[in-house]
Amino acid sequence: MVAMGVVVGYLVETGTGVSYMLLLAPLVAVCASAGGNSLNDYYDKSIDEISHSARPIPSGHLSPKEVLMFAVSCFVIAIIM
Repeated sequence: MVAMGVVVGYLVETGTGVSYMLLLAPLVAVCASAGGNSLNDYYDKSIDEISHSARPIPSGHLSPKEVLMFAVSCFVIAIIM
């Protein structure tokens, strides 16, 4: 959804066709959004243990460290792009 919003916003603002920015901007938005969602899950792990025990951290599918490293990686990739 975030990628679609970026594409629509780009096309409305510029009124132009395809450019490298139209391809790059949605990828940046997706990486930033994934990082933000992962960071939220990291900080909400104690709440999720009670209310959403099937999520990756409380269920043990991912460790908090793995989620934090994924979030940081997504943010770094978004900044580099």
